[in-house]
Amino acid sequence: MSSPPPADLEVVVTLDDAYLDQMPTIVMKLEAHGFKVLQSMTGIGVIAGTVQPDACSRLQNIPGVKAVEASGSVQLAPPDSEIQ
Repeated sequence: MSSPPPADLEVVVTLDDAYLDQMPTIVMKLEAHGFKVLQSMTGIGVIAGTVQPDACSRLQNIPGVKAVEASGSVQLAPPDSEIQ
């Protein structure tokens, strides 16, 4: 019996400034490697999405991709919390 594939990893892809005008083409290349776009911020060259963990290095090798980083989350305490 084979084990199930690992869960998709949430990542943020940052484009090199010189490639901002090629963002639609780069998105198609990312998707060809299994990247699922959640949000695209064209003005700043950032694309948020999910991908299988083993595909991250392939995404990094796409021309115009400056960085592929795991997405983080921040949890703030409620305003009335004792810890601020």
